[in-house]
Amino acid sequence: MNLVDSKKNEAIKIAMVSGKGGTGKSTICANLALALSKYGKDVVVVDTDVNMANLELIVGMEGMPITLNSVIAGNADITQAIYEYAENMRVVPAGVSLDELKFDNSAELEIIIERLDSMCEVLLIDCPAGLNQDVNSIISSADHVIVIVTPDITSVSDAIKLINLSTKLETSVLGAVVNKVTNDSSELTTKAIETILELPVVASVPQDDTVRANAAYGVLSVEKQPESGLSNAIMELAAKLTGNRYIPQKGTNSSLIDRIKHLFKR
Repeated sequence: MNLVDSKKNEAIKIAMVSGKGGTGKSTICANLALALSKYGKDVVVVDTDVNMANLELIVGMEGMPITLNSVIAGNADITQAIYEYAENMRVVPAGVSLDELKFDNSAELEIIIERLDSMCEVLLIDCPAGLNQDVNSIISSADHVIVIVTPDITSVSDAIKLINLSTKLETSVLGAVVNKVTNDSSELTTKAIETILELPVVASVPQDDTVRANAAYGVLSVEKQPESGLSNAIMELAAKLTGNRYIPQKGTNSSLIDRIKHLFKR
């Protein structure tokens, strides 16, 4: 699945979508951007949810003076709205401004995505949840789509609409990321999700209680807790996308679980 070296002189554009809110899409998107940067890729992640922005909170960039909303309103150039988060990773925050708020930004977003195309190797597009004209425009402009779901039937069923839209627009769907997995008996299994969506599950990300605290401090799990289940799953996905091999990291928590399992096997 080595995508990022398959084109020259322009970015690989991946739209990160979800059929409903609450899937943790922005968290996955931000961490994937950082993971790809750790493989040496020049990454820009743009929050296109200009009405309900979350990405800037997750990366600690709330209140930036120039944002995507500023660019859409015609008050700034896109180059002014790009901020460095880490080496090889830059962020375009959506911003929240009632004065600049619009509900159909599809034409402007197409132009902005085209501009960003020449500024990086990988462009991750954090889309608004659900279906609207903006999402339609973004998927049409993207090279690939990754669908973020949680392991419940409502999330998975809502994702089908986005998959059908992507197929109609001839944008390839790489697969689904299943987030917030607890392995509770009420959850859909990976096999069930693949059967319903008719897509491969490219990453299964366990529920991680540190995500909320990380967001409060504007740090990402891939950097703060590299041994966590979330970080390992995202780093492995980034490895697949870049044609690399990833060896999962084990920290203190994983070792403790292994020791407990060992006790019960005696």
